Amino acid sequence: MKKIISLFVAVLMVVLTFSITATSAIATVATGSISGAAKTANIGETVDVIISLDKNPGLVSLQIDVGYDANVFTLIGITDAGKLSTFDTDTRNLSRNPFTITWNGDLERENITYTGVIATLEFAVSNNIELIGSVSPIMLTARDALDYEMDDIVFAKTDVKVTISHDHTWENDWTSNDTHHWHECTLHDAIDVKAAHIAATSVQENIIEPTDCTTDGSYDEVTYCAVCGYEMSRETKVIKAPGHKWEATWSIDPGYHWRECTVCGDIQEKKHYSSGTVQENIISATCAAEGSYDKVTYCADCGFELSRETITIKKIPHTPAEAVIENLVPATCTADGFYDDVIYCADCGNELSRETITIKKIPHTPAEAVIENLVPATCTADGSYDEVVYCTECGIELSRELKTIKKLGHDFSEEWTDDSTFHWHKCIRCDAIKDKQNHNLIPATNGNYVCDVCNHELNITRDAYADFEKTELARPGRELKVIVKLNNTDKAIAFALSDITYDKSALSLKSVKWISEVSGLSSWDEKNDTFAIMFVDGMNTQVESKYINGDIVELTFDVLKDAQDGEYEIGLDCQYITDSYPICIPVIKETVTLRRFLPGDLNEDEAVTSDDALYLLFHLFFPEIYEANQPVDFNGDKTVDIKDAIHLLFYVYFPQYYKLNY
Repeated sequence: MKKIISLFVAVLMVVLTFSITATSAIATVATGSISGAAKTANIGETVDVIISLDKNPGLVSLQIDVGYDANVFTLIGITDAGKLSTFDTDTRNLSRNPFTITWNGDLERENITYTGVIATLEFAVSNNIELIGSVSPIMLTARDALDYEMDDIVFAKTDVKVTISHDHTWENDWTSNDTHHWHECTLHDAIDVKAAHIAATSVQENIIEPTDCTTDGSYDEVTYCAVCGYEMSRETKVIKAPGHKWEATWSIDPGYHWRECTVCGDIQEKKHYSSGTVQENIISATCAAEGSYDKVTYCADCGFELSRETITIKKIPHTPAEAVIENLVPATCTADGFYDDVIYCADCGNELSRETITIKKIPHTPAEAVIENLVPATCTADGSYDEVVYCTECGIELSRELKTIKKLGHDFSEEWTDDSTFHWHKCIRCDAIKDKQNHNLIPATNGNYVCDVCNHELNITRDAYADFEKTELARPGRELKVIVKLNNTDKAIAFALSDITYDKSALSLKSVKWISEVSGLSSWDEKNDTFAIMFVDGMNTQVESKYINGDIVELTFDVLKDAQDGEYEIGLDCQYITDSYPICIPVIKETVTLRRFLPGDLNEDEAVTSDDALYLLFHLFFPEIYEANQPVDFNGDKTVDIKDAIHLLFYVYFPQYYKLNY
């Protein structure tokens, strides 16, 4: 039992060992591939076959057996590309077939992995013409390929197929058949490209001219190929005989006519025959008389008159002309008219027919409408008239229609009518008026007042005027206050400001405030920038008129932060109302100066003092703490230093001598 177990273990060990060895051998086998370029070779010439290593897993040694058909090829040379190991091939005897090419890698220290051309074989090709068109292989068999570890590399067998060809030498003469021509090779049965015959211009051969006036001649019309000269066709053509040339004049007797050929003397004799009749001596028939003609027959060949007969033509019918109108009596709008419709013969002028035609009465012809019984319209009442149409021919009334004239409405004059208190527009047709209102008085140049609407002038001695009191210098981002003052006014019951104008890119009107001691009920239209006040007591009851001279209105503007430095104009209109009429005060305007800073006011206390000169000294030494709100090159030397602080100090005490550069 122990022997059996020992034997089983031994067998198992052998099997495992063989399996591992086989697996290792299979795993280490590498493969490569070689190739040769396919070729075309001419007989009697040489051809190169290039051997390339396409797949190379890495090798040091290689042998390639080159086999070929010795009846086709003779190996005459080998060129090593020098890309593998030592070329160890005996090239002294190239007649061996197959021939072995050897690369010996005994001296190599690592695998060569090159791929590409490794050798070029030169073969001489047999000059046997029977080989033309055949394909003969050159067989490449790689063997004994080893890598650096002496492991085998397997290569597949490769055949290089070489097609045997020949450069033809064509005969000079053409070979032809009925449809084509070609050149044949001087060496074998190959032919050049067949081409269809190209017909040249036909020629005439074997010409036989006609021998007399009636015997035809002939010729052969032959067509040859314009390229190879092959006769493509031959056709016999007839040359027609010229025929007799007869005398121009016939010899004539009553039964026959004849003439002689001027070439051969033959006689042409014929009987007369008619080709038809003709008309001669024609007298046309009319509607008043018959006509006639001669019917004549001539011989068609010689022109001999064979017969003549006079034929009568019957009279033709009358030809009616266009009808004409005679004895016309025109119709009117009160009676029918009539006329004779007469037709005459267009040829002889005889009257053929006459018919009396009645013309029916024509319609009345309305004249332009006329106006009768006119009642004119007024500003407030409609008018009327009769629109009457009469016939222009007989004068009878055709229609009458009552028309209404719309009342005119008032037409007020553009000129004003006035008295000492009012002015108005008056209707130019009646006593109606409109737009009656008090005069709006403004000062005139002669010291009086004139209404700026109707130009009515009043003798008023008071010379009122208004002016501004404003902030001397405005700063962006701050307020600007403007005070309106009145002087020399009459007593008033109300006051108004309008047409307040200013540059909205720099200023914004914030408020309008009544600051006079005279109390009143005021309103400000912020949208239209207008202000009005009526003087009342504590019960909002209108009081007697009062003088309102002095400061009366305060306008507050916001100076916009992005306003540019410069001069800006503010303007407005004023008027006050007395017990009798309004009085306009001349437009007042004032200019304000906007500056982003007060020149020299560095500490921004709205004044230029010695403190500002001291502030500038601090700025020179501590600019991070004491920032300057304006350019400080006050002396204009383009440098900021202590000299500018001294210049500012001199400006504070001697402004008439020291000006600030800004």
